[in-house]
Amino acid sequence: MIGSTEEGIAARELHFAAYHEAAHKMVYERLGGAGDAIVWQNASGNPDERVWLEQFRPRTCPDTMRTVALTSGFFFPDLPADWRVLYGIAGLVADEVLSGETDDPGAIADALRYRISNDEVSATDLTEGYH
Repeated sequence: MIGSTEEGIAARELHFAAYHEAAHKMVYERLGGAGDAIVWQNASGNPDERVWLEQFRPRTCPDTMRTVALTSGFFFPDLPADWRVLYGIAGLVADEVLSGETDDPGAIADALRYRISNDEVSATDLTEGYH
């Protein structure tokens, strides 16, 4: 079984890390911002740590892009009041979808609530967009 070998676990981690950060990127850019989804191998050698590390690095903020567009006379739709939450939670939604356990939106929302309430998500996913 490929998923139980060290190589299989690393491959699965890479898959999840890439999709997680790509989800942040897609939502952020849909809202008018721009940034880079980065995944790199953890060089620590510590077997208790994840093999792959990841991060979304914003380059331009949706709020800033909207202001520039409107100042320049271009149309730019209103941003949702909770756009930072949408952007931050996008990676978690991708994780749930990739797990393959369900594709039901209500079940995904319940799983996310459970993970958040049990401190099973990174602080950056909870505060993405607030930096």
